[in-house]
Amino acid sequence: MYKILFVIAFASVFTAGCTGSQRASEPMYEVSPLNYLYDKVDETSQAFGDNSPRQRLITYDATMRIEIDSYEDSITDFLKSTAAKFGGYITYSSEYSTRMQVDAKHLEAAMLDLSVLGDVTSKNITGEDVTEQFTDIEIRLENALSARKRYLELLAKAENVSAALLVEKELERLNREIDLIEGQKKLLEQNINYSSITILLNEKVKPGILGYIGIGIYEGIKWLFVRG
Repeated sequence: MYKILFVIAFASVFTAGCTGSQRASEPMYEVSPLNYLYDKVDETSQAFGDNSPRQRLITYDATMRIEIDSYEDSITDFLKSTAAKFGGYITYSSEYSTRMQVDAKHLEAAMLDLSVLGDVTSKNITGEDVTEQFTDIEIRLENALSARKRYLELLAKAENVSAALLVEKELERLNREIDLIEGQKKLLEQNINYSSITILLNEKVKPGILGYIGIGIYEGIKWLFVRG
C-alpha cells in the first residue's frame, strides 16, 4: 500500500513538472511576398527520442489588399471556389474582407489566382517558427502517456479498494491532461498544414462629371507637349 502511494506521489510531481515545460513560440518575422520556403513536418523524425535532423516547422499568414472596380456577388463565389481549389475553406467573410485557409503547399499559387480580382496594392506573408513549441508538445504527450501506463500497471496490482480509488483518481487527471495536449497538438498541426490568407478589397475611386472634364483637359495638354 505505502509503495503504491509513494509511486503515485512521485509520478504526480514528475508529470506536473513536465506540464510546465512548454516554451514560448519564436517571434513573428516577415518574409518577402511569394518568396518563402514551405517547411513540412518530417514524418520520419516525429517519433519521440528520434535524434535525426528535423525540418523547421513554420506557420504562414498572408494578407492581400486588392483594388476592384466594384463589388459584385460573383466575387464571393470566386473566393469560395479559390479556397476549395487549393484544399481550403472560408473562415470569415464580409463584403470587403475575407479570410481563408488553404493548403500551405499552395499558398503562393492561391495568392496568384486571387490577384486576378483587381489591382494588388500590397501583399505580405508573415511566418512563425513553431518547431520548439511542437517538440515540447510531443514531449509532454509522451511523458503523460508513459505515466498513464505506469498507473494502469499500479491499478492492476492494487491490494485494496482505497489504493485502487487513489490510482483511478490520478488516471482521470492524466486522461484530462492527455486530451488537452492532444488538442493543442492537433491545432498546431492544422496551423502548419494550412496557411491563412486575408483579402481586403477596396473599390476604385470614380471621378464625377467635373473630374472627367479635368482628366480630359489634362490629357489634351499632355498630348500637346509630349507628342513624339
